[in-house]
Amino acid sequence: MLFLLRGEKEFELIRYPLDVGEIKIIDQKPGRCLWRNPQDGNIYYVRKNSAYTLMQYNPANELPGEFEKMPEGTEDFIITSSGDFMCGKEGKLLQLDITQGSWKEIADFSNKPYANFYRLAASPDGQWLALIVYQNEKP
Repeated sequence: MLFLLRGEKEFELIRYPLDVGEIKIIDQKPGRCLWRNPQDGNIYYVRKNSAYTLMQYNPANELPGEFEKMPEGTEDFIITSSGDFMCGKEGKLLQLDITQGSWKEIADFSNKPYANFYRLAASPDGQWLALIVYQNEKP
């Protein structure tokens, strides 16, 4: 899977198998996060249309499908080693409750010096979480 930039603001998610050497466009307007879920083997990304949608791509049938809505304006997320989906919004850490189909707050950092985070990273063993913080305007 490749995130391809064409021109200034035209993004595509493409598949380019090296053995075939043929580009296949998977989706238009993907966000910058691409994650393979260790639990199901599918690849997840955000489609950035008027409402941001978490998409699921199944490599077996090569079809993308809508998985869940993202919190408004949020394109950055992670999938932990246990298969949990997390993102940040307005200083709060959110986790996707798949059974309810909604994002639930699991931590509130809004009163902390690192409240302005938007990207996340998790260690492979799931023991550590890093918050990527910005000052002034969000990059």
